[in-house]
Amino acid sequence: MGQPQGGQPMGQARGRQAQTGLNVDTNYLQEWVVYLAGLFGVGGLGLGVLFVLVDAIDEPVFEASGGGLGAAVSTLSLSGIVPTILVVLSLVGLFLGTWLGQNLRGGGQELLVIAGTSVAAGAAVFFFVSSLLVSVATDGASLNFGGLVINLILVALLVGVTAAGAVVVTRNLAPRDLSVQ
Repeated sequence: MGQPQGGQPMGQARGRQAQTGLNVDTNYLQEWVVYLAGLFGVGGLGLGVLFVLVDAIDEPVFEASGGGLGAAVSTLSLSGIVPTILVVLSLVGLFLGTWLGQNLRGGGQELLVIAGTSVAAGAAVFFFVSSLLVSVATDGASLNFGGLVINLILVALLVGVTAAGAVVVTRNLAPRDLSVQ
């Protein structure tokens, strides 16, 4: 193909980059990169702070009941359960915050409170029920109620804050063609 009138290379009009070989609107690309990087940042911050606090508190949710090799194996098998639950809940909080930011009408503080508290309540219920059922289903391990309550509060708060952060990012950084109420 040749040069358009005026001598500008093909593909550079309206923010397009010819040297990449792609016909991409760089302004549109930048909108999506900033938005998704913001969401990943909120998710990473929420999950990272959650892990730091859970580690700093150092209250186990499960403890070995009984003795011997069976209790040790059960405790070892449970060591990956809580981190997995934390990752799942952080991702769910991020996705729900994004969805709520796109679909709830209104804005401001009310929207942040709705997103944060509703997702925190859901995370608390999920953490409690899953921890309870895991302890019932696992031989040689029992639920440490004090550790459960402390970790449940941390999980609920940080997953709720992650959801509220996703609302803020969605409301302020969403690309122009992403419909936000």
